[in-house]
Amino acid sequence: MRLVVIALAAVIVFTFVLRPVWISGKSMEPTYADGGFNFIFLWSYAFRAPARGDVVAVKTTGISTMLFKRIVGLPGERVAFRGGRLLINGIPVSEPYITTPCTWDIPEVTVGEEEYFVVGDNRTVDYRGHSMGRAQREKIAGRPIF
Repeated sequence: MRLVVIALAAVIVFTFVLRPVWISGKSMEPTYADGGFNFIFLWSYAFRAPARGDVVAVKTTGISTMLFKRIVGLPGERVAFRGGRLLINGIPVSEPYITTPCTWDIPEVTVGEEEYFVVGDNRTVDYRGHSMGRAQREKIAGRPIF
C-alpha cells in the first residue's frame, strides 16, 4: 500500500508541480551548463506575472522539449540590441548576468500583449544562430528551481 501511495504521489508531483528536465545546449551558459539537470516549478506564475530577469522554461513542440531563456522584454515594450547592448524602449538596460559581451545589432521589435521577449545568457553565438524572440505567455511553463 505504501508503494502505491508513493508512486501516486510521484506521478502527481512530477506531472502537476515539478517537471524534470535535462539541459541540452549552450545558450544559457554560464548560468546553466549544457548537460545539466533541473526541475521546472510549474506553478511559478500561478500568483504573479513573469518578470524581467526571470529564467524561464519555454515550451516548444510537445511537452518534452523546452528552452531555458531569460526574460528581457515585457508586454508592450520595445526591445532592440545595439552594439551588443540591450535596449528597452530605447534605454540601455544593465544585464549583470552577461559575462561575455556580444556585438549584436537587432532591430527594435514591439512585444505584444501576453508576450515576453526571451533570450539566452550566452551571447557569444551570432544572433542568427540563437533561439530568441517573442514567447507567448501560455508557452512559459515555469521557472527552474535551482
